[in-house]
Amino acid sequence: MANPFTYLELHSTDATRAKSFYAELFGWKTRDTPVPGLGTYTEIDPQEGPGAGLTAQQEPGARSAWLAYIRVPKIDETGARIGVFQKAE
Repeated sequence: MANPFTYLELHSTDATRAKSFYAELFGWKTRDTPVPGLGTYTEIDPQEGPGAGLTAQQEPGARSAWLAYIRVPKIDETGARIGVFQKAE
């Protein structure tokens, strides 16, 4: 599989600053959506490659971190292979 990454998401301790930083650095276009109980979710259009999003870090005391979503051919088989869950019998 050439590029299994399908989406990237930044959970930031300073989402406003992160949005400005990446928009200025890469010229990314952003769109904010209010999400009840979460605050604002920012969709990022990087113009090429996988889409991305940005949200405030929800885990108290956690640092900012990027979360990568990866496409796999068969989720049940992949999960069982890495020990995340058991295959259904």
